[in-house]
Amino acid sequence: MMRDIKTREGFEFWDKLNTLPRYAFLLSPSGNSVQKFEDKALGNWIDVHEAQKVVDQAQDRIGELQEDLERQKRYVEINGNSAHGKHMEGQRYRDERDALQLRLNAADQALDEADDGFSLLSLEAGRRMDLLEGLLRGWLDLFPKQGVTGGPITTQKERTVAALKPLSIEPDHQIPGTSGMRLNMLANQGE
Repeated sequence: MMRDIKTREGFEFWDKLNTLPRYAFLLSPSGNSVQKFEDKALGNWIDVHEAQKVVDQAQDRIGELQEDLERQKRYVEINGNSAHGKHMEGQRYRDERDALQLRLNAADQALDEADDGFSLLSLEAGRRMDLLEGLLRGWLDLFPKQGVTGGPITTQKERTVAALKPLSIEPDHQIPGTSGMRLNMLANQGE
């Protein structure tokens, strides 16, 4: 509520206090008593009981306004929680989800690029192994004689034949996530 001096809105209780009778006090000529008389011009005193009635009315109105204010605050809070508050919370979750999705996409792309690079590297390594194996086999074909022993060429031929043999890989009896030492030992013992 706004206070307006022209319409007197917001000055109701002040006006009520000002309408209370004002009293002045005079000492009697004998000096033995005090006389009270109503005087709007000279009186500066009001009856405290009448003033208390006006203040009580004002306090009742203040209490009503405070209760109304608290109701409005609860209403705003409830609506804020149910509408805007939930919207903002949902927006925060969407922002977090989007940020995580961006991180996931970036990691996935980096993994794809690394995988592509690894695939190309593996392909190149396989191509080079095939090329080297062909060269070694071609080198062995230059020396078809078996049984010639001794010398650096024979030693190199033996090393080349050993390098060209396929690897034999023992099966792994280990449980994933364990050292598997005891299981491998038992498997090798035939238990």
